[in-house]
Parts: sequence; structure tokens; C-alpha cells
Amino acid sequence: MLSIRTSGRSLMLAANLRAMATVIKHGAYTEFEGKDGSEDPLTSRLLSEHRGLEGLFQQYEQLPPGTNPKERLHLGYEMIRQISLHAATEEVVLYPAIAKHQSKQAADRLIAETQAVKEVLADLNAAHDPADPRIAELVDKTIQLTREHIKDEESSCLPQLSQALPAAELQRLARQFAAARGIAPTRPHPYAPNRRPWNVPAMAAAVPVDLVRDAVRFGLRDLKSDVNRA
Repeated sequence: MLSIRTSGRSLMLAANLRAMATVIKHGAYTEFEGKDGSEDPLTSRLLSEHRGLEGLFQQYEQLPPGTNPKERLHLGYEMIRQISLHAATEEVVLYPAIAKHQSKQAADRLIAETQAVKEVLADLNAAHDPADPRIAELVDKTIQLTREHIKDEESSCLPQLSQALPAAELQRLARQFAAARGIAPTRPHPYAPNRRPWNVPAMAAAVPVDLVRDAVRFGLRDLKSDVNRA
């Protein structure tokens, strides 16, 4: 039985590595059209995901007093999933592009910001008791750090990258980003490599375990509801 499980995990890991290699080499499997009608599909994709995260944050912040602690924790878990997907995809696609076409210093700063978020998310991910008093503090810190990171990207890095690259390259990166998200881990891995090329096999190895754990945490129906993975 152990050998069967090990073999199955090895096959899934190999498939994930092949898929990630395809993303990096060729882009994505489908076109992504900018939802806001902009000429820059990469910025459009990122802004769309940022607005989705902000909506999740506001949903949490607007919970009325006396809300069931389990509901608060469930929203915290959903933040873990969505931020982890977004962060891992940025590490594979966006930050290398910024390092190449903008500056290594800017990419290093964004990587450090993302690392700080993942470390807080890891603590939140380890919280299982809805009555744990640390949960509110960890969620608040997650929201604060993520908002600061998004502001940094949107105020300087994304506009500069958009100006530096031709439309065809921006479209290629947008396709890469959309496809990479579909095979990205859904939980924080702060001790895993966060730079290419080493983050690619690390991500591929993490995904099968993350999906099994998420199936237990959310249920299969909720896992299928993440339209941004498609």
C-alpha cells in the first residue's frame, strides 16, 4: 500500500514538473484578456487578483461583532489559499520579469515582502482552534502586509514594467501567469526556495500535499469554486 501511494505521488510530482516547465517555456494554455479593457493584459490580470484579495479582506473586516469564530477562521483559511496561489505565481512569473527588465533591487524587495506575508500565513495556517486569540492578530497582520505589498507593486513596479515591455511580451507573461496559477501551491511554504529555478520543483512537490489537505479543510465542492485557478 505504501509503495502504491509513493508511486502515485511520484507520478503527480512528475506531471506537475512537466506542466510548470511548459508554463515557463511557452506561456499558458489559453489566452487571458484584460478584464478592465487595458492594453496591458499582465497588469490587468494582476489588478483583477488584487481586487479579489481586497474584497476578501473587506468581507472579513465587515463581519459583525459576535460572528461565529469558525466563520472568521474559515475566511482566514480562504485568505491563506488565495494569497498563496497569488504569491507563488508572482515568484515564478512576475519577479523574474521585474529583475530582468526593471531592476534586481525592485524584485528583491518584492520577494522580501512576499516572504514576510508567507511567514505570517504559516502561523495562521497552523491555527486550528477557532477560539485561539492569535487568529485575529494574524489575520490583521496578513491584511496589512498584503495591502502594503500590493501598493508597492501597483504604484511603481507594474507601471514601469508595462512601459518597458512590448505588447507581445506582456501578453506572453499574462499567459504564463494565468497558467502558473493553475498549478501553484495553495498553502504557504516559507522555508521553500522563493527564486527560480529552485522554486519551480519546490512548488511542484508542494501542490499534491496542499490539495489533499485543502480537500479536508474546505471540501471538494469548495475547492472547485476557485475560478481564478482556471
